[in-house]
Amino acid sequence: MPQPNKQSKQERKPAGLAVAAFALGIASIVLPFIGLALAILGIVFGIVILSKREPGKGFAITGIVTGGASIVLHVIGIIIIFSLATNAAEDPVGFLDKIPGVSGCTIDDAFSCDYALTENGVTIEFTNERPGTTTINSAEAIVTKDFTTPEDAVECKGEGAHTIGYEEAANITLTCDGQPLQDALIAFTFTYQDDASLFGREGSGIIVP
Repeated sequence: MPQPNKQSKQERKPAGLAVAAFALGIASIVLPFIGLALAILGIVFGIVILSKREPGKGFAITGIVTGGASIVLHVIGIIIIFSLATNAAEDPVGFLDKIPGVSGCTIDDAFSCDYALTENGVTIEFTNERPGTTTINSAEAIVTKDFTTPEDAVECKGEGAHTIGYEEAANITLTCDGQPLQDALIAFTFTYQDDASLFGREGSGIIVP
């Protein structure tokens, strides 16, 4: 005797590939990087189900849609990472946003600065703008005509422990080799320790002659 109800239930049961497409599509959204491969598999499995017209059409469509969304998100993420990496290569010390509209020395809020070019380097005057004493330990700089061509950059270094009080100044001379400084951008970093910190801190600035 035929059993139409049981047979109908078996026909409505989604195929294994349909469930797999659904699961892979969902997983591809929540798992970074590996999710891209899962998304592709989910889309392929979903298309196979739809092309063969096997049961589980809803699962297959969900797998295709979520897999496609995951691919779009991964592509956007890759573009963002590539853009950040490119910006880091073009601006290796992250100072492009500190270039003022006029020439001069720009530095972190804890200090003010001035500078004087020397024959083979630059002397930076650091003025402590916070109450208490500060010790400037060392400084280094990157000198370049254009931060978009970091391969042409020249490194400069200077050392010396200079302890200064509030509104007092100290000079550190950085020695640079291989490039005139008159028309170059000078991006510098320095280490210091003040009364508020147990460990050393790092500051940064830029000079536009």
